[in-house]
Amino acid sequence: PGPADGISKDEVHFRAAQALVRLAAGKSPTALPHLKPLLSRSPEKTSLAANYLMALDAEHAEEICKCVFEILDSDRFFTAWETTWLLRVLQQYPASIDQGQAAKLHEYSTNEDQEPIVRVEALKISGRLGSLDQLLIRRLWNSLSPVYKPDLLASVFFARESATWCEPFLDAAKEDAICVVVLRHLENEHAK
Repeated sequence: PGPADGISKDEVHFRAAQALVRLAAGKSPTALPHLKPLLSRSPEKTSLAANYLMALDAEHAEEICKCVFEILDSDRFFTAWETTWLLRVLQQYPASIDQGQAAKLHEYSTNEDQEPIVRVEALKISGRLGSLDQLLIRRLWNSLSPVYKPDLLASVFFARESATWCEPFLDAAKEDAICVVVLRHLENEHAK
C-alpha cells in the first residue's frame, strides 16, 4: 500500500479496521485466511482481529483455533499484549483446541521468559482444558504480583471439575476478600 497504488497507508489501515468491525458484526469468517498476513504487516490491529475472532460463531471454532496458532507460530516478534489478545480468543473455544495446541499453551504458561500476563492467560485456557499443573499454580500464586491472582483463581475455577486439588485451593483463597468477589463473579458467570 502507498501512494503508488492509489491508496495511502493510512487509508489502508482505516479500511482494514473498518472491514474487521463490519465482518465481526456480521459474524462472517471471510477474513480468517487474511488475518496472518494482516497482522504481520499491521500488528497494531491485533485487538481488532481478536475481537473479530471472538465475534464469530462457535461453528468456526476449529478454523479460529488454527488461525490463532498459525499467527502465534509465525516468525515475527509479538508483544505480551498481542499474545494475550490472541490467547484470549482461545478461551471461547477450548473444545476445539487439539493436543499440539494444548502443548503450545503449556509452553506459554511454563516459560519463565514470558510476561506474567501471557502466562496467566495461557493458564486460564489450560484450566478450561482440565490440564492445570498444581505446582505451577502454587508457585505463580506465591511469586507473581497480586494483580494476577484473579486470573490464576479463574484458571483453578475452570479446572475444578477435572482436578481434585482445585476445591481446597479455592476454599483457601476465600480468606482474601478480593478472591471472594472474584469467585462470586465466576460462579455467577458459570451459572448463566
